[in-house]
Amino acid sequence: MSKLKNERSLIPLVSVIGLVSAPLIFILGMVAGSQIQLSSILTADSLSSWVSALATVAIAVLTFILAKETWYLREAQIEQVNSLRRENIRPSVSVTLKNSDISFNLMMINVSNLGKGIARNVSFKFIDKNGAEFSEGENVIVDHFLRLHIFSNGMHSLGINQKVDSFLFSFFELKGKLEGDDIFTPFFKIVVCSGTLILAT
Repeated sequence: MSKLKNERSLIPLVSVIGLVSAPLIFILGMVAGSQIQLSSILTADSLSSWVSALATVAIAVLTFILAKETWYLREAQIEQVNSLRRENIRPSVSVTLKNSDISFNLMMINVSNLGKGIARNVSFKFIDKNGAEFSEGENVIVDHFLRLHIFSNGMHSLGINQKVDSFLFSFFELKGKLEGDDIFTPFFKIVVCSGTLILAT
C-alpha cells in the first residue's frame, strides 16, 4: 500500500518535469536545426507562435495538476477536521477493579467515562480466549459481574467524567469455586459498546 502511495505521489512530479522540459527541448531543437540550415522551414514568426502555443498548453496542464492536488489536499484537511471533531465528542468508558478501602478481601468495580462525550446505551460483553461470549454459569467471576444490573442490562447513559462504583465480590466467596483456588487463572475480556460503537476492550 505504501509503495502504491509513493508511486501516486511521484506522478505529478514526473508530469511537471516532463511538461516543463518539453518546450525547452523543442526550443533547443529549433536552435540546433537553424544551425544546420533548416531554419527556412520555420520563419521567426511561426517559431514564436509554436513556442507560445506550447507554453500555453504547458501552463494549462500545470494549472490543472495544481488544481487537482489542491482539491486532494482540501479533502484530506476536511477529513482530518472531521476526525478531530469526532474524537472531541467521543466517549471512552473504562472498567477497573480495585480493592475496597474497608478490607483487602473486598473487590470493587469502577466504571467511568474518561472521554469528552456522553456514552449512551452502554453495554458490556464478556469474551473468552476464543472470542466467544460467556453465558451465565460458565465462569465464576463473570457471574459476579453479571449479577450487577449495569453489566447484565447495560446503562442508558454515562456522562462526561461520571463514575459508578459497586461492590463486586469477596475473595472468600470464591473459595472452593475455582480450580485449585487460583483466582489468577480465569481469563476473560470485557468489550464495552455504546450502541454499535466499540468504546474499549
